[in-house]
Amino acid sequence: MRLGDLPDSVLSAVLSEACSGGHYDRATELGRNLPLLAVCRRWRRVALPVVYSGVFVRYGECRCRRPCTQAEAVVEDPGCATISTNLGLVASAGYAGAAGWADIRVRCRVSPLAALRDIIQQLRSIASKWDGVRSLEIVLSPESPPPAPPPDQADCGGDIEQLADALYTLMPRVRELVLGGAGGGGTPPVGALYGRLAALCAGRLQVLDSTCPVAVPDSVEFGRLRDVDTSCRLPCMRPDALETLALQDVPAHSSWWDAFSTNTRSRTIRFPRLRSLRLAYSADPSSEDDDDDDNSGVATRRRGPQRLCFPALDELHIRGGRGACRLLEQAELPQRVGAVFVSAAAEVLRSLADAGVAATRSVDLAIVEGAGSSDPAAVFASVNRILSRARGCRTLALYVYDSGLPVLPESIGCAALTELRVLAPTSIDTAVGLIQGLPRLAAMALHCVTPDSARLDLSVVVPETPGGGAPVAPLNAGLASLALTFDGCRRSP
Repeated sequence: MRLGDLPDSVLSAVLSEACSGGHYDRATELGRNLPLLAVCRRWRRVALPVVYSGVFVRYGECRCRRPCTQAEAVVEDPGCATISTNLGLVASAGYAGAAGWADIRVRCRVSPLAALRDIIQQLRSIASKWDGVRSLEIVLSPESPPPAPPPDQADCGGDIEQLADALYTLMPRVRELVLGGAGGGGTPPVGALYGRLAALCAGRLQVLDSTCPVAVPDSVEFGRLRDVDTSCRLPCMRPDALETLALQDVPAHSSWWDAFSTNTRSRTIRFPRLRSLRLAYSADPSSEDDDDDDNSGVATRRRGPQRLCFPALDELHIRGGRGACRLLEQAELPQRVGAVFVSAAAEVLRSLADAGVAATRSVDLAIVEGAGSSDPAAVFASVNRILSRARGCRTLALYVYDSGLPVLPESIGCAALTELRVLAPTSIDTAVGLIQGLPRLAAMALHCVTPDSARLDLSVVVPETPGGGAPVAPLNAGLASLALTFDGCRRSP
């Protein structure tokens, strides 16, 4: 069957797959997809709604040398700013009402809110409502954070609440909200705008992805949130709707689960649909005994429950210090999960070993600096307990970033290990012992090997002997990557 014989529905699916490129580079994606419209009349008819499936606006930094505001840059001197958008193309093609996503990015010298006001006016001039937009991404990044104005005053000539209300009026059916801001994007005015917009979309919102503070009132409840990825305070949510949860910069003493609305009489919070849990804890505070103080910004509405139940969990990712110990102690985890990734202190590894979780696809364990220098035997006991339960995994990786934690062949009791990286000082004899004792090892990197001139000519892997001589048995025939660093020089036999 030729491509021209495909029905329109199948051809549209093929072109949609071909057009789906970098989600965070809409301008480049548009330039790459425009040639599809010039193939033939049929392709143009089928590809038009695919190529113009959404709108993007890129508002660049102010380039003039005279002092000016971004409002002046737009109105009085268009050459002062760089604006890239497909609004005109979408409007001329008649697909403004069919746009399914909107991507707005502003980077300017003063405040991005004034530029956002002008972008809203441009959107309104094309269509009074963009009902088809389901995904809205906004990135507001001032080059230098402006002084925070009083909450009751407008910023850059535009009221924050009015801007959020205008955006929501234009796009009332948003279900996916991506909020960000590099540099000074985390300023109070931007956070207030994001919080107001998120609160207006709370009834329909299913995806919330935020990399900067979002000031959402505690009284607003998000009943349909399915996927959450944020580094700021959690809004009030329903645990039975959540499928993925990723939190960044979580303080060690934070009870982040208090943000989930549930029966206050119950001492257990159930997450029946949660499949992926990713937690990155910040540096441990000097005192972790005061659980009543909440410096995280995570809304605390009541005392934490005694148990947290994750019956459907498939991926568990934990980074950071001792804060995860409290979670693992209170959590009811399934006996078998798909993937486990932990980069933390020795206490967290011990808590994970005590939880009895067994992975079925992959295990990645990273021992951070200072985690086990005082008691290496206890650290490797926890590591071996975790690895021994992971039967049938294709990937078992151990990364020892603690330069004071010695790694010996007898330290690792799991022969199924597939990847090993060590920063602590080792010797050639240790390297040979690790290769011989770990038959499934496919990659190993030792970054501080003590030089031994008598053994530097050691052949670690010998697939065959040149010249037709008798074959030499390799130490490990499956070892595909070996990196040894001798006094700063890396060798890869």
